[in-house]
Amino acid sequence: MVVSEDLFEQAIIRRCQQGDREAFRWLVQRYSDIAIRVAYLQRRNQEAAEDAVQEAFLNAWKAMPTFQPGRPFRPWLLKIVLNQCYMAARRKQPTTVSLETTIDVAQSIHADQADPEAVFVQNEARAQLHQLLTILPDDQRQVIELRFFADLSVPEIATILDCRQGTVKSRLHRGLASLRSSWHSLATMSRGNQLHANQKEM
Repeated sequence: MVVSEDLFEQAIIRRCQQGDREAFRWLVQRYSDIAIRVAYLQRRNQEAAEDAVQEAFLNAWKAMPTFQPGRPFRPWLLKIVLNQCYMAARRKQPTTVSLETTIDVAQSIHADQADPEAVFVQNEARAQLHQLLTILPDDQRQVIELRFFADLSVPEIATILDCRQGTVKSRLHRGLASLRSSWHSLATMSRGNQLHANQKEM
């Protein structure tokens, strides 16, 4: 049950606040995957993301005495991860990869599907999504990535970004509206090009 898990986690946190490193190791194992996913969305580089997460966990351990029992731990931790990413970005700029590659990693899309045509269509859609995301304002793109690629809730995103939930919802709404509009335009253009190609073949 979720309630039992939450109670168990709070017990683990209390042990961490008493200096229990083995208890903190449990938290590291539980949240490493989501921490790296969030860091990767920010850093666009696997090695840089892992480095940021390692530093973030160290900072979280040091800050455990300040954590308020009863509060959700995951957004508290991921806020530390995001802040570490910001600090690392200011220190040096790593080799970056495209947002399209970021989508592939964050979504963990399987390439071994049975239908080659479906794989091709999916790849085309990802490429188009990559193009559309890059033209969004950074604040809108960030909340969309955290919501749909990192699978975080609106309250969690608000905590991580230190803003109101209404602000997160507004950015999501505007960003998704822009994506829908741009996607519709691309689809219309694609259908027009296909129709033109078919007419030329006749």
